[in-house]
Amino acid sequence: MFEVLDRQLEKLAMLWSIEEGLAGLYQLFENVNHYAFLSLPEKYSIVYTLLRELLFEELAILEEFTDPHLTTKMREVGVSDFLLILNNPRSWDLNARPIYSLRLTSKGQEFMDMYPNKLKQVEERRKRF
Repeated sequence: MFEVLDRQLEKLAMLWSIEEGLAGLYQLFENVNHYAFLSLPEKYSIVYTLLRELLFEELAILEEFTDPHLTTKMREVGVSDFLLILNNPRSWDLNARPIYSLRLTSKGQEFMDMYPNKLKQVEERRKRF
């Protein structure tokens, strides 16, 4: 799939979405939903793969909340636990409890700052879709 897609651009799109604020993990699919040629499993695979990279590279932090308004944070999910959460389809559901969201790290912000031209592409793409 990444033969057809610009991996770095998609990674930046996810980081940009995180910076803008997510109500839950499922919202990350908005970054790839405009690719009509991809099947749902392919879209999930892209989001899952890139999200793992973002977490392993410490560009983002997975957080667990009690409510969909993200007002009461229960914990930051550590590296040892986040694969269990990502592998559970219920964790992606916006109606499930707890709800999981993401926070950009300073390292993630630095990564975004390294690619201003690609970020402009992400912003332009967002306006179109």
